[in-house]
Amino acid sequence: MVASSEPDNILKAAARGSFDAFEQLVRIFDQRLKAACKRVCWPPVDYEDVAQIVWTEAYTKIASFDSADGLRKWLISTARLRAIDESRRLKNLTAGSEAVIDIGDVRSNDGLEIMINRERSLALQDCMNSENPAVRAFVLKHIDGLSYDEISCLLSIPSGTIASRISRGGAAIAKCMEGKLS
Repeated sequence: MVASSEPDNILKAAARGSFDAFEQLVRIFDQRLKAACKRVCWPPVDYEDVAQIVWTEAYTKIASFDSADGLRKWLISTARLRAIDESRRLKNLTAGSEAVIDIGDVRSNDGLEIMINRERSLALQDCMNSENPAVRAFVLKHIDGLSYDEISCLLSIPSGTIASRISRGGAAIAKCMEGKLS
């Protein structure tokens, strides 16, 4: 068995076909991968399905990664994209169908609060799923926790422009939320 303190060596062993090594990679990165999915998926229970899809893709491409850090970046980026795709797919399936509201929930303050929080959450997810590159930089920094250099590499832009993009992304999300919650 490969030592879990050496992710790059584990990745190399997985690329050579070691299923035990791949399982170790799953243990190392699964929590962050699922967190990236969970932030985007609605309903939240779907995030595990999306994570499974991403791990399946990673398994088929494992030999193409040069480092564990590269794998981590790919996992998080792919998780967000697949989660967005799944959320859009589900949104399209339910478009036009009317939501069934339990009157008991509406009468209680807790039920009303849950509905309001769900609406805010959906509005925020919608704003963060924007195609705006500044919003994408904001999400990569503040939601996915990537460094400026990692964001620069993912977005293929100079690292000196990342801070201003992140700032503009936060402003764009705030403006989008104002419009949705007004």
